[in-house]
Amino acid sequence: NKFLVSGEFLLVAKVRDEAAQTVHLMVSKDGGQSFKAALLPSGMGELEEKWYTVLDTSEGAVILHINSNSGTKDTGRIFVSDGDGYKYSQSLVNNVRSSHGECEFDKVVSLQGVYLANMVVPPAGSADNDYQKAKAAAAEEVESEAAGGSEVDQKHARGTGKKPAKASKEERTIR
Repeated sequence: NKFLVSGEFLLVAKVRDEAAQTVHLMVSKDGGQSFKAALLPSGMGELEEKWYTVLDTSEGAVILHINSNSGTKDTGRIFVSDGDGYKYSQSLVNNVRSSHGECEFDKVVSLQGVYLANMVVPPAGSADNDYQKAKAAAAEEVESEAAGGSEVDQKHARGTGKKPAKASKEERTIR
């Protein structure tokens, strides 16, 4: 087991299976009085957690790089926690990671909540399902937004056959 005290969080990588060399993340926000298992998204299939890199905790949440693919150690996934550090959502796939554990992920100090990351984009036709799924979901979202018109068009009922909403005080045009 390994641990890290970072900001208000105490994180422990607890051994899950010695033979498979997998770990599970335990998080405490009360100085180690109690621990909860980190909850990663369930719709991603089996995520075999090999090791973690804590990227940042200065914004009141935990940002983790998790390497789970035993075939390649040079990329991983980035997850961001809720304010308690327990529930995580995936933020980025194929984030570049060196053999020494350094991740291509940096905080922009002068801009709160802004980070820069380097990722591997697999070539067209590759078998990288995560990238292909994310790309398809993004394309579908853009297409559905385009079908409904822009937010401005929707606000002013352009192309919908509906009567436009009355402008609020702040939205009136000043001439």
